[in-house]
Amino acid sequence: MNRRKFFKLSLSVLALASLAPGDLFALWNKRAFKASSYQKALQATFGKRTLIPTNKISLDLPKVATNSATVPVKVNSSLKNVKEVAIFVEKNTSPLTLHVELSPKMLPMLSTRIKMLKSSKVHVVAKAGNKYYTTSAHVKVNAEAC
Repeated sequence: MNRRKFFKLSLSVLALASLAPGDLFALWNKRAFKASSYQKALQATFGKRTLIPTNKISLDLPKVATNSATVPVKVNSSLKNVKEVAIFVEKNTSPLTLHVELSPKMLPMLSTRIKMLKSSKVHVVAKAGNKYYTTSAHVKVNAEAC
């Protein structure tokens, strides 16, 4: 391959690669992730929906987080037809930490690590059918890392 062909091919690849991030960011709910309070983030994510408290969503996280930079969170649900799951940390500067849409074939089970600014409630909201369910738990933070 000569230099001219290599240069044209490289420019073509760079041009195509520059389009991909724009498409990915189009799916990002910037307003929800940049919201400054839990209520604003909740409204930007799900609108003004009524949340139904439930025990069909289990939220497994430590009662005391020794390192707030990596707090393990596990979410499991026995609700049928879960389409979306979101995790909010009430006292973070950006409360929405995770929002995923699930396909019908996926089990509503998530495991991740989150950052926490300080001791706070962690809320999980799941959309199942046309209803919105929630559960929460409090985590005490010993060493702040945010």
